[in-house]
Amino acid sequence: MEPVFDQTGRVVAWLRGEYLIDPQGCHVAFLRNNWVVSYRGNYLGRLYRAWFRDLTGAAVGFIRGAPAPPQVPITEPSPAPPEPPSAPMRPLVRLPPAAVRPMPIWSRASWDKFLIGTTADDSVAEGDVPPAPAAPKDSSATAKRVRGDGPSAPS
Repeated sequence: MEPVFDQTGRVVAWLRGEYLIDPQGCHVAFLRNNWVVSYRGNYLGRLYRAWFRDLTGAAVGFIRGAPAPPQVPITEPSPAPPEPPSAPMRPLVRLPPAAVRPMPIWSRASWDKFLIGTTADDSVAEGDVPPAPAAPKDSSATAKRVRGDGPSAPS
């Protein structure tokens, strides 16, 4: 198992083959063709040249041997790796998003935010409740046709 470090040089996960395991030994994500995928089937980012990058291309973590930029911090000594249970069954996933160019910067999102699919731009402060999505204003037959669940218009 290989330690995964964050921007501060702290061990935040372990890479075991194609599986990401948290420090407590729980499986948190897996790799599919170098894409980081959650067990809910969401693409979270990529592993590219020893860097874990979010969907914007900013760095959120790295493994040993990651080249600069961005600046690689001094890493803490790695603790003993956990003994994880068998990996959960992988979900079916859709096609991956378009890959973006890696940026030479660190993401403003933490490793934990990365794993839940939250970027710095759309993150919610801890303890806040995100707003509920707005209800559609037009529930007429026209809106139903646009959504595809109403009768089609005559031709």
